[in-house]
Amino acid sequence: MYATTPLRPEFRGEHLPGNRQGGDKFVRYLRVEERDPYRLFAHDGLLYTGEQRPLDTTHTRTLWTPQGGRAVFVMDEYGWFYASPYHLLGEFHHSSLLAGAPVAGAGEISAAGGRVVLVSDHSTHYGPARRFTRQVVDSWRDRGSLSIIWTSSTTARPIPNRADRGCGIPAGYTAAAADVGCRSFADVRSRHPAC
Repeated sequence: MYATTPLRPEFRGEHLPGNRQGGDKFVRYLRVEERDPYRLFAHDGLLYTGEQRPLDTTHTRTLWTPQGGRAVFVMDEYGWFYASPYHLLGEFHHSSLLAGAPVAGAGEISAAGGRVVLVSDHSTHYGPARRFTRQVVDSWRDRGSLSIIWTSSTTARPIPNRADRGCGIPAGYTAAAADVGCRSFADVRSRHPAC
């Protein structure tokens, strides 16, 4: 089981009519039996949706990235991932996916054809510390497959792409050293041999 972080206190009760959001809006919380279409599965280095399609966020957008290309995701205490292309203010948030339960990771994901291009820790509802985001990456790496190109909700300094050195980062992308707790590319190489 993975360590978790709770829903921030100001969002408790957001799913109830008459909550602090005002008006007649309330956040939808998925019941357990509604979650399967949102579940992600890793297979042969790619992520698939609950509908067995390669995850593709090309035409999705979040409140954090209105220009598009990302979906919201959470990881539960058991390492299951859920993602949604819907992120609607006052209606559907990270908290919707696990009905406000604590998460082992939360943020945004960008993928094309099942290949993960970017992961972030952008989640106002959970505000996950960097260690939770590391759990996300570690869980994917433990499953033996995914090359992840990092971003973060904090300012991160880009480091050179070293795909030519066999680090697993696809050619043409960069990683951000700050997102894995590293200050330089050399630090990334020493702490993360896969990079």
